[in-house]
Amino acid sequence: MKIKIIIAVLLIALFTGFGLMPEGVSAEEITRDFTDLAEDEEFLVCIEWENTRPIVKFVSPTEEIFDTAEERPDTKISVGKQMLYYYIENAEKGHWQIIYDKLDNSEIKVTLEQPASPLVVKYVNVLESEIYGNRVPVDFYAEYKDSRSINYTIYVSSNEESRGKEVDHGSCWTNENVRVNADLGSVSSYSDYRIYVYVWFNDDGVDIFEGMYSQPFKYTNPEQKDFTTPVKAVIKPNEFSADLNWEPQYGYTYIVSIFEDGNTEPDYYDEITDTNVTSHSFSYSPDAGKVELRIAEKYGNGNYSTEKVFKCDLSSLPGVEFDKAQATNKRYVSLHYKGFTEKNRVEIEVNEERRETILYTQQEGDLEVEINQEINNVKVLYYLADDFVVEFAKEIYFNNTAPHIYMMNDYSNVKTDKDTIELSGTVQGADKVLVDGNEIALESDGSFTYKAELKSGENVITIEAYDVLGNGSVYTARIVYSPSSEDAGTEDDGKDTEKVSEDEDKESDGSDDSSDKGDKDKDKAKDDDEDKEDTGAWATIKKYLPLIIAIVIGLAIVIFVLVKPKGSKKGVLVTIRNAGIFIFALSVIADGYLLYNWLKIKNSNSQPEFINKAYESVDDAKALLVEEADKKDAFITGAIVVGICAGIMVLLIAITAIAGVVRKKKAAKKTNPYQGGGSPVGNNYNPNAPMNGVMQPNSGQVANNYAQAPQMPDGNRMNGDGQPNGVSTDNNVQ
Repeated sequence: MKIKIIIAVLLIALFTGFGLMPEGVSAEEITRDFTDLAEDEEFLVCIEWENTRPIVKFVSPTEEIFDTAEERPDTKISVGKQMLYYYIENAEKGHWQIIYDKLDNSEIKVTLEQPASPLVVKYVNVLESEIYGNRVPVDFYAEYKDSRSINYTIYVSSNEESRGKEVDHGSCWTNENVRVNADLGSVSSYSDYRIYVYVWFNDDGVDIFEGMYSQPFKYTNPEQKDFTTPVKAVIKPNEFSADLNWEPQYGYTYIVSIFEDGNTEPDYYDEITDTNVTSHSFSYSPDAGKVELRIAEKYGNGNYSTEKVFKCDLSSLPGVEFDKAQATNKRYVSLHYKGFTEKNRVEIEVNEERRETILYTQQEGDLEVEINQEINNVKVLYYLADDFVVEFAKEIYFNNTAPHIYMMNDYSNVKTDKDTIELSGTVQGADKVLVDGNEIALESDGSFTYKAELKSGENVITIEAYDVLGNGSVYTARIVYSPSSEDAGTEDDGKDTEKVSEDEDKESDGSDDSSDKGDKDKDKAKDDDEDKEDTGAWATIKKYLPLIIAIVIGLAIVIFVLVKPKGSKKGVLVTIRNAGIFIFALSVIADGYLLYNWLKIKNSNSQPEFINKAYESVDDAKALLVEEADKKDAFITGAIVVGICAGIMVLLIAITAIAGVVRKKKAAKKTNPYQGGGSPVGNNYNPNAPMNGVMQPNSGQVANNYAQAPQMPDGNRMNGDGQPNGVSTDNNVQ
């Protein structure tokens, strides 16, 4: 708008004493008092600077911040060269402050001004009765002190919080009615559109502007397409939420929104541009009585389809209440219902599997729904339409598996002469453990220990384990305590022994006594035989057999390395081979020792004295078992090492053998360079080949020399002249 600058107040320097600020660059924002407004009125300031636009903010009496760098719906900013106008519409009365930072300016000037004879838009009217097709007639009037040309832009908006979409622009004259036929073909049909007219002109480098909204009007786009995308709406009263689910169509984006209690403006809306998104969730107020879901297609040219609308009266919906428990050990979940009618279809689903259809009249009732998985999603679906459903859902965890009780020893029918016994074990999946009805403490790993006092005779100790759902397991220990020192089973070493009280012996009849005695005699004879077998030299050899075998193998290999056959030569390769064999021998001995230790402990842990020791001290028994496992692991590791050493030994022997063959071939070739090489005279004699040498009389030389003369039938050898032995020639025969 055209502003006639009238100084209504003094310069800021008159109010604050800083109208002309000292030179230098400010390093921080400074807050000062600015002015006091006597009433709500228009607020206009002019800010001038030398170099860089400064940071200037204003603080209202209610401490609301107005930043001159950010335009708001109730403010306007006009920026010129080294100056700007900042306008606040209906600034509240009271005390105002200013916050500023000069930056690199030596001074800034801030002047409070009041508009006089402004550019004003007097009215904006939409002629609904004259709308034809996409053309919407708009009348507006811009008033100024004199007639002049101004610019205008027309926007269509669904609310007064934004200007909306531009539909027309041009120029006109002030102080006269202007009619424009705005083209709304690019927007969809809507019942509450507004037209916003924005007018402005430039005066000496400063924009003077003004704007105004029309009253709401209804517009129907005749070219608008119908909504065609398959979509389903879901209302979830128990969660105060709603879902829209659709099957995306190629080239479309979607505008989704929710309205509460008949509001003309959406409580939430969004534009879904990602074609991979197929659903959208909304939340609504728990106090809402009605909700309305809308979805529209948006095409590539910016136009929209008609809206698909889903309306739901929340106050008239039936009710479903589930058990509050989030987990159960029962095979069903209970629910209470009310308010169902036969005109609406109702379904029950468990994990998306339809269970049954219920059609109830206006009544209340209870229902049990069977569940069969660990995690069960139970739904009651109330159909308002085929594509519009009200969903009452409950997710519940089902588990009827009892906890497991693992005892360190078998405590059934144990006989002892001690008046106490320590029971220990571990539970899995348990929340608490009871011993004879009394809860005991559990360690973090689920283990427990309980020291029980025994009475003479049989003692029954019950151990119970329960999880949070009430699933339970029971273990029963039966301990027979015989304090008498006359029991035959007492051992000299003082360990716990199996005993039978005199009362129990008396209760047995004669035949039982005879049978027991016979069994004992057989057991004793068997034990005596085993004792005989395990005594003497064979027992010693059997005990140390793994170590003896390892030592024998190792010594044999060492002897093979150290004792060399006659005529053998020393060399680097032989030394390397022998080193490999020696290392293999050491590894065999070491692994034999490991095997011996493991078998020794393993055998001792299987003996009766180990069982008695376990009753006496569980920790000692655990230690022996752990030691056995460690020795076994050590033996396995040793076996791997033996295998590696054996591989290295074989490799070194192979390298030595190959090197020896190569060396022999080279030596043979060096001794007789013509062997097999096509020399004039062959070194290999063929007895079937004719003699082709030319003999010379009187010591004449024979052309061919033979390594050995052929054997004659009489045992004599032929000389070089082909005569029997005794006849000398001058041929040279080797």
